[in-house]
Order: sequence, then structure tokens, then C-alpha cells
Amino acid sequence: MGVKSYKENEKDNKLSFFEALFQSFRILVIGGIVACLAGLVYLNYVDQGNNFLGFSGRLLGGALIGVLICIAVSLALMNRSGKLD
Repeated sequence: MGVKSYKENEKDNKLSFFEALFQSFRILVIGGIVACLAGLVYLNYVDQGNNFLGFSGRLLGGALIGVLICIAVSLALMNRSGKLD
């Protein structure tokens, strides 16, 4: 939703692959920071066991899936052109 809105409102429906990828990564980083903070608060105050290794593994898996989704969104929303910019 964020990349499509950026394309429609700020770029006049013209978006290259790298611009879309950059916007996707910005959204992924902000979401990742919020998820890390929420997870750390949960581990410190709610579940006070030694689940940090499991949490970091899930966070890394989520980041990998997020990167793949960023690439897919960038490919889906870019304008088709004969050259890369």
C-alpha cells in the first residue's frame, strides 16, 4: 500500500524498479525497528524466560521474507521500460 501510494501521489504513476525497491526497504526498516522494540519489551516484561535465541531467529526469518516481498512489490509496481535507471 505504501509503495503504490508513493507511485500514484508523488511520482505521477512513473516509478522505476530501484525507486520502488528503495521505498520498500524504507518501509521494511521502519517496521523492523518497531517489531524489534515490541519483541524486546515482550521478552523483558511478559515472558521472562531465555527465549532471546528463538526471538532473534524468528526476526531474521521475518526479515528474509520481508526482503523477498520488497523485491516482488518492486517488480510488480515498476513501469515497464527498455532500460534500467
